[in-house]
Amino acid sequence: MGFGNKKNVPFHSKVAAGGVSGVMELCFFHPVDTVAKRLMTNRGGASLSTVAFGAGLADAPVVTKWMSLYPGFQFATAYKIMQRTYKFGMQPVMFEFLQKRLDQSKVISIGDGRSIR
Repeated sequence: MGFGNKKNVPFHSKVAAGGVSGVMELCFFHPVDTVAKRLMTNRGGASLSTVAFGAGLADAPVVTKWMSLYPGFQFATAYKIMQRTYKFGMQPVMFEFLQKRLDQSKVISIGDGRSIR
């Protein structure tokens, strides 16, 4: 489903893509980030399984271990989805708005927009 030119992508598609990117980031990177933070803060000589999943969960069922990798998920869900929706949905719209309404010298001062398209 190609739109050809990026300027022809509808606004609702940009917002939906931003929301989907936030959900995907939460599903795949939130657990990895949780384990990384737990490993960085580990001061003792505990086993990898104990550090990664928390004390008392080293011998727990797989589903319980997996769910322990999503602490603070409610906050992260709201924050990441809104952040990505803004970044991928609203920033290109705002850039186009500013580019149309400002003279060229001001457009140059805010950048060329390559990082937000």
